[in-house]
Amino acid sequence: MGTSCYIGIKIADDQYRSIFCAFDGYPMHVGKTLKENYSDRVKAESLISLGDMKKLAEHIAISVFYRRDLGETGAVDTEVRTMEEMLDEAYAYIFDDGKWLCASRSDVWLSIDDAIAQQLADK
Repeated sequence: MGTSCYIGIKIADDQYRSIFCAFDGYPMHVGKTLKENYSDRVKAESLISLGDMKKLAEHIAISVFYRRDLGETGAVDTEVRTMEEMLDEAYAYIFDDGKWLCASRSDVWLSIDDAIAQQLADK
């Protein structure tokens, strides 16, 4: 079974336009990929605009989206979620104020580097 996550962009206080990602949601993959490849708002919004995804890759063109790539008509394009809802998955990532942050089922948001360090320490 994959490690799932939500990926979102802050649009207002306690509101995040977000998508679901089914696989590799841990900081060493999704977190690192977001930080290294989707590090400005335009790229982050382009990613979110394609809706729920199966797997995130370094480029949008090779990421796997349920609707675009797999033809799943029931897939969600985007959803507005609260902070509490974002934390329902194993990991949550938000793009806010020009940077990505990560949380793991708690309201403690870490930089991607700190989240990766914590993941390594927990192994």
